[in-house]
Amino acid sequence: MTSKRVISTALAAVAAGAIVLAGAAAPAMAASKTCAKHPGAVLDEGFNAGNSRLRAWHSKGSLYTCTVRGFSLKSDKARTRKLGRWTSASRLFIDGDDASWTVRKTVGGTAVDRISTRNMWTGISSQSDLPLVPASGATLAREAQLYGWTAYDQTLAWVTKVGDVVLAADDPSDTPTPRGALPAPLAPDGKRLLVASYPTANSLQLEALRESLHLFSLGGDGDECDTVYDATLTFVDAATFNPLGVTWSVDSHNSLC
Repeated sequence: MTSKRVISTALAAVAAGAIVLAGAAAPAMAASKTCAKHPGAVLDEGFNAGNSRLRAWHSKGSLYTCTVRGFSLKSDKARTRKLGRWTSASRLFIDGDDASWTVRKTVGGTAVDRISTRNMWTGISSQSDLPLVPASGATLAREAQLYGWTAYDQTLAWVTKVGDVVLAADDPSDTPTPRGALPAPLAPDGKRLLVASYPTANSLQLEALRESLHLFSLGGDGDECDTVYDATLTFVDAATFNPLGVTWSVDSHNSLC
């Protein structure tokens, strides 16, 4: 009887322990601090994506990104976001938290590129499926194909295959200032600005436009969350090869604030 009681007591203790363990909460899984590799990887033209802190890929006609952000290594975490449509002729440029990409469409029987820009961390879009050439004064926006582009801290500039030079900013905060004798007066279309157009440019002149496109700033004023700076775009005139440009005051926002 004594042996049976000992065995019964031991089995009861084991069963009670199992109940306690079953009822205990599972330990919390730590948030991922890296971005995993995916099939269909996209290498952006800013040469930023393709590492454990920033990846881009396409799947089933959509573009995805994963980015790691934080004020310190301890607070870092990864965030994956579906950005929008992707086609075989699409192109991608990543700068900071902004991803800009094109989608090839047929409009009026002509193949064109539509452009979008979206913050990979917040998901906020500054332009979405827009024609490459913005409106300017009385001239309506029009379609084109992308030839070349560059970016700098929430501003993006590009050249179309028909000789248009365009500047776009997430949050422009002032009137743009021309640098040199631009072909036409500057007239912003919201967050986008047609800087110059050279509709008769040949292939050599288009290449000169693309190669000379330079976007930069000489500094700004602000804090860790917001900085106002003068974004300056320079390029060469497609007809005379003289240096031209524009400066546009921009408010840059930290995605973590």
